[in-house]
Amino acid sequence: MDKNQMLWNEKVAKDIIGHLEKRRIVGSYASTADQARDEIVAMIAKGTTVFRCGSMTAAGMGLW
Repeated sequence: MDKNQMLWNEKVAKDIIGHLEKRRIVGSYASTADQARDEIVAMIAKGTTVFRCGSMTAAGMGLW
């Protein structure tokens, strides 16, 4: 991905996360699908049951 596009994505993500935090919602940004997948898996406690819905984003990043 283009360096300028990566910088823009990070800027937009920071702005969105800032708005979420005003509503006491935690957000994070991962620059790659691999980083996002690892972050998501780390949030799931061992032994937890996860319901798989029809999220194309989750399927597209290889989470399922």
